[in-house]
Amino acid sequence: MTKRQKDDKIVSVKTSKWACGFCSTDTHQYCPSVVVNGDGVTLVKCPCGCERSQQLKCVVCGNTTNDEINAEKYTCLDATECMAVVNRKRENARMTLFPNGVVVQQKPKGLECNCGCGNFTSGGLFKPGHADKLVAGLHKDIKDGVFTEDEVRERLLGISEGLIKKLDSRFSKP
Repeated sequence: MTKRQKDDKIVSVKTSKWACGFCSTDTHQYCPSVVVNGDGVTLVKCPCGCERSQQLKCVVCGNTTNDEINAEKYTCLDATECMAVVNRKRENARMTLFPNGVVVQQKPKGLECNCGCGNFTSGGLFKPGHADKLVAGLHKDIKDGVFTEDEVRERLLGISEGLIKKLDSRFSKP
């Protein structure tokens, strides 16, 4: 095990007792060679000895070009370029996931309210109170001679038979 200094913390580079999950399942082409342990200060090397586990790799950006990587720190020699690579990868992933910008999930709209107000329901035929408003308006239109009772019944039959009963109850009131 070797120790090195980084940001006033001692960071260990150690070789694991067991091969990584990829090497233990004979898929060496995916071996990460070195990973950052969960504590954030220890680097763990895969001990399997495959070609990928012997390859130098930057633990920040994944660069595998040997002359650009510090063999003790497992990071790129040019930290600025390393972060630029990470930021490009993040931007490419974001553009792949959200090609038209960030997508916010919107609550799906229901149906358009059948009273004609132009609002959307939460899934029913009317917004609350709008069925009564429609029946009252149609009752007034019948009284004013705008529509005949048969025309209104035909329109309401296409929406709901319950509305016809509401209309009939309005005619039975004094």
